[in-house]
Amino acid sequence: MAKKENVEAKAPSQPETVKTLELTVKDRILFADFFPERSSLNDQWISKDIQGKINVSEQERKELNLRIVPGPREGTGRWVWDEKKEKSIRITLSNAEVQFLKDQVERINKTAIPGERGFTMEAAEVAKKIKDL
Repeated sequence: MAKKENVEAKAPSQPETVKTLELTVKDRILFADFFPERSSLNDQWISKDIQGKINVSEQERKELNLRIVPGPREGTGRWVWDEKKEKSIRITLSNAEVQFLKDQVERINKTAIPGERGFTMEAAEVAKKIKDL
């Protein structure tokens, strides 16, 4: 007597969709605003993966002369660099990374208080790039 095998029908696995995002140096610096200081372990892992993709390397910093110029008050300042030497980068993002970033944009938007916290005009431009993914 032949033994029957228990065979489960499995749905074909769907390939991970990958999105690409083009970022300037300014975009990459502003991305820091999108990462929560505290969150779930999974979100922290996703944050770290994205940060690894957008990080400005030490070599890039030197080539661009990327530095912080002190502002009028302690703790204030702004990033400056040689914009003539700047090159945009293209990064690839998984579905989970895209969803994480879109969730962060929504979180910041929902908790915005005019004049206190929320998007700067420059960060809003980065947020639009994220929302358009």
